[in-house]
Amino acid sequence: HVRINGQRLEIRLSEAHFSPRQSHFQGVIHGLGGTHSFSARYTGQHWQLNVQLNGLTLALLSPLLPPEVAAFSGHVQTRLTLTGNADGIEQLSVNDLKLTLSADHQQGQWALAEAQFSGAFSAKHLQSHWHWQGWLRLDAGALYAQPVYLEVDSEPLTLWAKGRWHRPLLAIDAFAFEHPGAAHVTGFAELTLGKTIGWREGLIRLDTSHLSALGQHYLAPWLGTNWPLQFSGSGSADLVWRQGTPEKLTLALDQVNIDDRKGRVQAQALTARIHWQRQQTPAPSWLAWQELNLFTIPLAEARLQFMLEGPQLTLAEPARLPLLGGALSVEDFYWRGTDDEPEVGFQGALRDIDLTALSQALNWPSFSGRLSGRIPGVRYHNRVLRLQGELTAQLFDGQVRLNNLSSSGLFRDFWRLEADLDLEAIDLARLTQEFDLGRIEGRLSGFVHDLVLENGQPSGFFAWLGTPDDDDSPHRISQRAVNALASIGGGGATDTVSRALLRFLDTFGYEKLGLGCYLYQGVCQLSGVAPAGDGYYIVKGGGLPRIDVMGYNLRMDWPVLWQRLQRLFTAESAVVQ
Repeated sequence: HVRINGQRLEIRLSEAHFSPRQSHFQGVIHGLGGTHSFSARYTGQHWQLNVQLNGLTLALLSPLLPPEVAAFSGHVQTRLTLTGNADGIEQLSVNDLKLTLSADHQQGQWALAEAQFSGAFSAKHLQSHWHWQGWLRLDAGALYAQPVYLEVDSEPLTLWAKGRWHRPLLAIDAFAFEHPGAAHVTGFAELTLGKTIGWREGLIRLDTSHLSALGQHYLAPWLGTNWPLQFSGSGSADLVWRQGTPEKLTLALDQVNIDDRKGRVQAQALTARIHWQRQQTPAPSWLAWQELNLFTIPLAEARLQFMLEGPQLTLAEPARLPLLGGALSVEDFYWRGTDDEPEVGFQGALRDIDLTALSQALNWPSFSGRLSGRIPGVRYHNRVLRLQGELTAQLFDGQVRLNNLSSSGLFRDFWRLEADLDLEAIDLARLTQEFDLGRIEGRLSGFVHDLVLENGQPSGFFAWLGTPDDDDSPHRISQRAVNALASIGGGGATDTVSRALLRFLDTFGYEKLGLGCYLYQGVCQLSGVAPAGDGYYIVKGGGLPRIDVMGYNLRMDWPVLWQRLQRLFTAESAVVQ
């Protein structure tokens, strides 16, 4: 009878024989959670020990564990065999392992909750090396290794490995991890074990036909509980490292669908072959898709070819991406990894973009026409996107210029955009025919400067749109357009002819028109082409018959003004009062 950690053990020998040349004994141990048997045999220089554990209480091992293990309990059942000689152990085997274990890390880095394992292990000492192999299967319970949490109910998780051990080198010649319905991982590795683990070299290969499950179990925990991306499809990846540093990566994606709950990116039938090497030039990589939506902008079926070398991605050849009936031409693109945020550069052009499709995608009032323009350069650095140079586009027989464009927080919950926009000689006849608000003839120029958008909503700008001083084109405005413009400023129409004759007239002449807004702290300070008593002229009459459109609201809350503008450009007909 003995006591271990306060627990009473009863050891009974059922048979024993001792002699200089040959000895053997066997017996049972009562206690520590069950009845356990053992036997031993010694012949010449060789010996063998067999132990059958039946529910051994693991609390016995608690004093041997490091202090960071806060809790430790469970029991084990297995057959243990040790063989050796006078120099020590030659062979070790653990068979029919059944282990139930609960444990917690003191600082919450890992935990096991009623984890039920089965497995086997064997090791043999040959030529100063231990050659070993084994497998371990998690049949039930849950485990947590920060930040990944896995709970097993019907499909077990299995790990198999074999290798060699010679202090301090641990060589894992081959291993395989199987998570049914999520991932299959294989590979090899060499590492040194000491106070710290040194990764010498290795290869890991991941195969999955269930990207959705892989993302749910392994990607989302690392990327945050609010990670919005959902994946489906299949893929594989090979990662090679040397001296603890990634050396080569190959990634294959097949028929992958991506859905972002925040609406930033959606993809259908995305396929890719990615080749990256740290020091040598890899094979070209490519990415293709059937449908791709970035925010609300759809990109039709296309393919990109690029190079991944070290911390840099560059476009291998110019690309043409079908976009809204036209195309986005990508002439140059680069991505450079840095210690902080990556640096991204882009140069290209827009060609024949369908404005009807663009307005629908951006939820703008619908109008037709084509948009073409040069993109001189775009750079993303330190979390800020900037337009380098001036973006120009031809629109409604006029020109639109975009300058000083910058945006921060694009892929975060709060994003901000700043820009200056200038319009020159827009044909009002072509513009107004796109909306059911009446017809206006003449030209329109102006600007929107110091524009600030926060999460898509303007928080400040200084804008003016009006008749350019050098416009010598005919100036005519329909009665429907008169009433539409009058509704903006809260004024009305006055004329130089009898009010009773207005109902019989369809168009009027005007000298100039215009409207300005200075937005600050949610309020718009309105102005027109000239002051008029307590108000201002939105349309100043000229010619015969002529008419003036007045505005009297000098200040207006932006939501109210925006609502009026939306009604103006979406109404099916104007109401003449």
